[in-house]
Amino acid sequence: MTKKIAICPHCNTKVPCEAEIGQKITIKCPSCGEKGVVKFEKDNIEEIAFYPLNEPFAYVRILKDTTSLDKFYKIIEPYLSEDERNMLLFIQEKLIKL
Repeated sequence: MTKKIAICPHCNTKVPCEAEIGQKITIKCPSCGEKGVVKFEKDNIEEIAFYPLNEPFAYVRILKDTTSLDKFYKIIEPYLSEDERNMLLFIQEKLIKL
């Protein structure tokens, strides 16, 4: 089984999912209820490094595409709780009104 984290395009919630390579699965976002399809394909991506930026709040994963040799830096942050998400939205709304 291959595991992936799907990002809901509607509310940006991270949704964990898993399936076999070659499968397509339909997932439902637990936050907003939107449905989407996740396709599991063989990746040409190789992990070069993984290290903390500001432990335990942020990590980076450096990846390389083995076909084009492009490098990607993927930032990993912890999930926000419902209270933290509401607080963040409140602060953003107040800052936008300034």
